[in-house]
Amino acid sequence: MIIRDGTHSLMGRNWDLLVISMESINGLYEFVEALMSFRSLHPGVPVLLVSVYLDADDYSLDRIEVCDVSVKAPVNEGDALGHLARAFENNVEWVRRWELLRHNSKGVEVLQSL
Repeated sequence: MIIRDGTHSLMGRNWDLLVISMESINGLYEFVEALMSFRSLHPGVPVLLVSVYLDADDYSLDRIEVCDVSVKAPVNEGDALGHLARAFENNVEWVRRWELLRHNSKGVEVLQSL
C-alpha cells in the first residue's frame, strides 16, 4: 500500500496490520492526517511506522495517535517479530484510549445539545 501525498484511501479495506514507510510519502502533514484518520476508523489495527530518519526504534506511546511503534529502517529480520508483538501490545492501549475518547466525545455532544 502506497499513499501518495496523503490522498490514497486507507479507509475502504479490511486490515489486520498496517506497516508503512515514511519514505513512500510526500507531505508529512498529509501523511500524519491520513494515519490519524485511519486509526480513528480502524482502532484495532496495529500500525508500524518504518523510517530511515528515526534515531532508534520507539515502542513508547508518544506517537500513539499516529502509530503503535516506530521502527528505524532497515529492519533487522531477527527483530521483526518483536516489533510486531510490541505493536499489538501498544494497540491494546490505543483501543482503550480511543474508546474513552469516543465515549467522552459523545458525552460532550449530548451535553452541548441540552
